[in-house]
Amino acid sequence: MTNAKAVPGKDRFIIVGQLGKTYGVFGWVKVNSFTNPIENVLDYEPWFYQQKNQWIELPVNDAQSQGNSIVAHIEGYDTPEAARALTGIEIAVQRSQLPALAKDEFFWCDLVGLNVITTNGIELGTVSRLFYTGANDILVVQGNKEHLIPYIKDHFVLKVDIPKQTMIVDWDPEF
Repeated sequence: MTNAKAVPGKDRFIIVGQLGKTYGVFGWVKVNSFTNPIENVLDYEPWFYQQKNQWIELPVNDAQSQGNSIVAHIEGYDTPEAARALTGIEIAVQRSQLPALAKDEFFWCDLVGLNVITTNGIELGTVSRLFYTGANDILVVQGNKEHLIPYIKDHFVLKVDIPKQTMIVDWDPEF
């Protein structure tokens, strides 16, 4: 990429989207935003991508809502043929770019890797990822078996302790 520069530092990078297929004739690409609402991805500048285990600033000329989608133009990619090389690149921002949260609020990325333990002290595994169903978020917990636990606070998810890297859930280990 043109004007690419590696980003040093200790700040954690959070994936907020992925570049998709080309859009139009001037090298624009669709952005699959992982933010809620999807337009929030436009609030974060700069964007970064990973190349050879280094985070590099993504030189975005312009990005905007286009109907129900987000589109972006990346510097140096001025034709659909050139922009196709961007398909699948994950977009990240530095954790420090994200807004502060209220107490007991978490970003999905904060929950990934937590050890999940039932109220009876049975370890179910660790949160490997989350996804949204339309009704609520679902925790995917990998252990001896995979558990899909709805993230419903005070019902299934009773306590999240980020410093201790644990989550207490009211969940049947056989389910």
